Amino acid sequence: MTGDISLRPAKIDDLETILGILQAAQSWLAERHINQWNRPFNASWLAPRIDSGECWIAEQAGEPVGVCRLLWEDRLFWGERDRGESAYIHSLAVRRDRAGQQLGVHILAAVAHLARDRNRANLRLDCVASNARLIAYYRTQGFTPVGDIDIGDAQMTLMERAL
Repeated sequence: MTGDISLRPAKIDDLETILGILQAAQSWLAERHINQWNRPFNASWLAPRIDSGECWIAEQAGEPVGVCRLLWEDRLFWGERDRGESAYIHSLAVRRDRAGQQLGVHILAAVAHLARDRNRANLRLDCVASNARLIAYYRTQGFTPVGDIDIGDAQMTLMERAL
């Protein structure tokens, strides 16, 4: 069942739910030797991001089924390419017991709707450049690679989709 997915801004009360979803996704990736999300998700990292309004909860029938971070600027990854016309997705994950239900597609659609409401022309994200499977997935969702950058010791592929 993929039915109606709604996105709402996360509250600090959602911290454990968000951490649970992100940490489960991170463990799943690590078990498969997928080089993505190598830094820990913890409360001290997450709480300020909830407080700043960048964390969102995806719900289905009132139940949390996924999370993402939505930024309105992203100079760290996009540098001079960030000219105020895009929305930026980070940390998109769905509950592991809901994987395979196309929830990511619905979350991306909900984020695109929010971005259009803010008059943004593009939706942007990044992936570890070596994660070919994730890059291929985002290609199926209409994203195009626009370049690679180095962030710390990781090479990242920048991707965007016109809205």
